[in-house]
Order: sequence, then structure tokens, then C-alpha cells
Amino acid sequence: MSKADLRKASGVSPNTMTKLRRDEPVMLSVLDKICKVLDVNYGDIVDYVADEEDMQNV
Repeated sequence: MSKADLRKASGVSPNTMTKLRRDEPVMLSVLDKICKVLDVNYGDIVDYVADEEDMQNV
């Protein structure tokens, strides 16, 4: 499935898709729409990466 097909099937705006490509924050409702279209869970499309500040507080 192309990015354009995913965008159309999920109803996600082009601006939101751009945010995803740039690793910018998006609402969980956006991820929910994408997961439904792809028939996957959040963990299949999202990775948690701790930033440097988080690592210093461990």
C-alpha cells in the first residue's frame, strides 16, 4: 500500500502524513485510524525512543 493509498483509506490529511514522515507528534486518533486500515496494533507502527534527558534521569 502506498502512502497516498494509506492516507485516503484512513482519512488522514496530507499535513498529518507529513508530520508522521518528519517524526513530529500526532494525535492518537490518527494512529488509531492507521492501525485500523493496516489491521495492526500501535506497537507494530510505533517505537518509543528515550531522549537524552530521560536517559540521564534513570
